[in-house]
Amino acid sequence: LISCRLVGKGTLDAAEVYVRSIAQTALRSGARYVYLAHNHPGGGLQPSNADIVLTKRTKQALRLIGIELCDHIIATDTGFVGIIEGGYA
Repeated sequence: LISCRLVGKGTLDAAEVYVRSIAQTALRSGARYVYLAHNHPGGGLQPSNADIVLTKRTKQALRLIGIELCDHIIATDTGFVGIIEGGYA
């Protein structure tokens, strides 16, 4: 791990996160690989449609600049799931 950065902050049920911010942060850090992570305060491990869309768009955009999105982790009090590893994106 070379860096851990906050790229978005949300409310109880939504967060504005931009692929551009993720890419800029990864480039500034000199990253070759990226993991995204966020929590679901309600406890559900199922990725939302917005989670899946963000993951797919980020994966495609980072690939264009030579960076691999390894996974996008959803964490709760009871566990975690990887959107890519789980086959959602």
